[in-house]
Amino acid sequence: MKTAIILVTYNRFDLTNACLRCLLPLLNRGFEIAIADNGSTDNTVQKIKEQFPQVHVFELFSNKGFGAANNFAVRRLIEKGVEFDSICLLNNDTIPKMQTLPLLQQALSRYNSSHPEEAIIAPRIKSINGREQKNYYTDISWFQFVLNAFRTQSMAAKYLHGSLTPSDDPTLLEAYWINAVCLMMSRSLWEKIGGFDERIFMYYEDMDFALRAKKQSARFLIEMQSILTHLGGGSSKSSISQAIQHDQSQEYVFYKHHGFIGKIVSKKFRFFRSFLRIVTGLPFYIFFPSVQERVNIHFNLLKIIFKKK
Repeated sequence: MKTAIILVTYNRFDLTNACLRCLLPLLNRGFEIAIADNGSTDNTVQKIKEQFPQVHVFELFSNKGFGAANNFAVRRLIEKGVEFDSICLLNNDTIPKMQTLPLLQQALSRYNSSHPEEAIIAPRIKSINGREQKNYYTDISWFQFVLNAFRTQSMAAKYLHGSLTPSDDPTLLEAYWINAVCLMMSRSLWEKIGGFDERIFMYYEDMDFALRAKKQSARFLIEMQSILTHLGGGSSKSSISQAIQHDQSQEYVFYKHHGFIGKIVSKKFRFFRSFLRIVTGLPFYIFFPSVQERVNIHFNLLKIIFKKK
């Protein structure tokens, strides 16, 4: 099996540099590495070309988003005639161990050779301090999803993530879907899914991808022996821009996959969430700038819910 590792970059060469240095030993072990750069302005592309000449670098020249950049890298690899039969999507703000991706590659080959349906394999994710980061999610009901607007963040997370279930492979546990911090799949499955929806600039693109994968009968599995450290890079967008983009992407994906009911559920959740954040923040509004910022953000998000398109 030959795997193409895809990293999307947008500035922050320091993160990419650390990740690539962990990946270089894999180049002689059945892996290729490709970078899709979303218009970095900190000389990321030049530095990668100078310090990592073995890596394929593809430039988009402007920020097209995570999904579009991944699609672009896969297309360019095919156009260049690079041979690969599997794909690993990997965040550039991660530190893989030497065996992290080979274990995923072996699990993918093992599973797909013995099962009629294909699988998407992911590692366990940990933060820099060793704390587990849940990268998996359950099939939460609409009712519980709306109720999450009334729950604390930690309590809501319990309902969103659920728990993993055993598979017939002792090292693999199954989830309903897994986020795109790191995902390995066959090239044939990627092509059946059709890559990412490029209308989604940021947020929920991996949920949309996962739901379309499930329509192809794909299963989501975590290789429990494979460990990946996720540093968690920052975004240059302002908080209000991030919040608006998040809510717009949520509504788009819910409507795309569940029609009018999904759109209504998204609106109800966002209404209750923002209304509660405003109400609970108003008594402290004049005393704390952070509360002022949060209340202002949710006030703008409420207006967007009722804005006619």
